[in-house]
Amino acid sequence: MAPAQAQMGTIFLLFIGISKAINDVQMLKPIDLSIEVLILGEVLLSWKPNVNPELESYVVKYNVLIKTPMKEEQYTTQNNSTKRMVALHKGLCAQVCAVYYEREKETARSQWAKAKLQAPPGANGTSITNLSCVIYTEASNNTAMDCSWLPGEEAPEDTQYFLFYRYNIHLEECQNYSRSHDGKRHSSCQFAKTDIQITEDTIVVIYVNGSSKHSTIKPFDQLFNPSTIERINPPMNITVALKQESLCAEWMKPVSVWPSPCFTYEINVSDWVTGSTKQLTVKDNSICLLTNSQSRYSVQVRAAGSDLCGNSKQWSAWSKPVFSDKPQKASVLLLLFLVYGALAGIMLLSAVLCTRFQLHRRLFPQVPAPRNPFKDLLSYNEAPTEGALEVISDIDDPEPNE
Repeated sequence: MAPAQAQMGTIFLLFIGISKAINDVQMLKPIDLSIEVLILGEVLLSWKPNVNPELESYVVKYNVLIKTPMKEEQYTTQNNSTKRMVALHKGLCAQVCAVYYEREKETARSQWAKAKLQAPPGANGTSITNLSCVIYTEASNNTAMDCSWLPGEEAPEDTQYFLFYRYNIHLEECQNYSRSHDGKRHSSCQFAKTDIQITEDTIVVIYVNGSSKHSTIKPFDQLFNPSTIERINPPMNITVALKQESLCAEWMKPVSVWPSPCFTYEINVSDWVTGSTKQLTVKDNSICLLTNSQSRYSVQVRAAGSDLCGNSKQWSAWSKPVFSDKPQKASVLLLLFLVYGALAGIMLLSAVLCTRFQLHRRLFPQVPAPRNPFKDLLSYNEAPTEGALEVISDIDDPEPNE
């Protein structure tokens, strides 16, 4: 027991001695820290190490802190330089300090070395505002991008804006602008085809500058992750059919670089007879629901990214309504059956009433036949019938005149 305690005490004293030794040594901060703009939205920070010779046995790493008015980022590197993508329209401050490690444990760090990158020139209030961009995949599998913005409140009336995008080393200026309602300024831009890959670990830099005869227009830049601004297309080729007492719908995934498991779907089923609607969320590209076979239904589907992938979680637009065919035919047959049944019932009822109340004699009495005079002449010798008048003619011959 005693030897173990003695060993622990020796280790403790050794640690205290090392700590005192480090504290007694001056920690020198890195020197010649500089910031260089390499390309739109990307800077290179570089510095020179400045390690005290007494601490060369320690592992030295560098803690880097980058600050902008919009963002703050801190990370560690063992290199003497580092590249970072960052929006630069409001300038940048960078700080670096040396961190000393022994046995993977931090023991000390130097003071901060500091450098500053000034914001680009331009009058305040002249840069664009409310920049918004969406990326989407067309039927041809081209990746397209649309961006829109508002003019700066202090921008002169003759200000004209110009947009550029950078993806990796590709830099391109917009060639297809739309103008504001007054027809003067560019207010949006459309790229029908880009080199952008919609992944969760890439960055697109959007840069907008401007020109005016009356003022220097301040530029504006913003960084986007393509997967977060992706506008997902609606699902395709939706089919709807009634199968006995079930309504079944199937569809294909949206036009996209993402595979089928990367999508979640929302289905809107409308009953056009009762006016009711039902919404369901599914992960498959088909569904069957118990329904009333005599109703008429329409189905709409929209898509969003699932948790399995890095695509956008925003819902797409609804697809156009697709109607079930069989309920419509069944409704027509039912209507014809009811009409013909009603007519048959009316005819049967009419026949019964006519027989019961002899309505046919009242409505259609028998017309007597006309008297035949020739028949009377031919039957003069017949005995008179009872009740008939007999005319007897008894006329004496006149006497001769005397």
